[in-house]
Amino acid sequence: MKTGGTATSLESFSLIELLVVTAILGIVIAAIAGSLVGGIKVWDAARDFNEGQAEAALAMAELEQDLVNAFHFFDLSFVGREAGIVFPTVVRDLEGQKMGVGQVSYSLDKRAGKLLKTVEPYPGGHEYSELLVERVEAFDLEYYNLVKADGPGRTWKNAGAVVTGFPARVDIRLAFLSESGAGEIRRTILLPTKVRR
Repeated sequence: MKTGGTATSLESFSLIELLVVTAILGIVIAAIAGSLVGGIKVWDAARDFNEGQAEAALAMAELEQDLVNAFHFFDLSFVGREAGIVFPTVVRDLEGQKMGVGQVSYSLDKRAGKLLKTVEPYPGGHEYSELLVERVEAFDLEYYNLVKADGPGRTWKNAGAVVTGFPARVDIRLAFLSESGAGEIRRTILLPTKVRR
């Protein structure tokens, strides 16, 4: 029996309840979206840093291989400076087909922030350069000779800022920038050489 008013259903939601649920869902969706965006930014930064680190590590491995293969050659000399190095080693021609003797130089183009490798096959081959690493802050080299110590044994002696002639050890520092910050790789490379007196 009806008693003169409007009928209400107990199974429906009021407008206030719907607005509260909508607001709660909006807050949850905003929190999830914020976490997702933050995760994507962290992923991109890590990937960028790893790409820069990998590029620098490959350049250092190539330099190390060239230095280990370096040798004394009558017409080509070893010249080491604080930010560059030139030495005779085994090289490939421009097409990458033939191997032979050549001179390799590693140098930093400070204005462009690029580490470059230049190869000049001997005698009179076509010189070519390749870009190894971009966004380089520093490429520092230190040279050491192995000398007889006062007592028994041998010790390392800094060979100076400019070296002509093969050192026994080369310490290399390559500092680079990536989107997520700065990084650096250090290597110590031992060269086969005689003990100096």
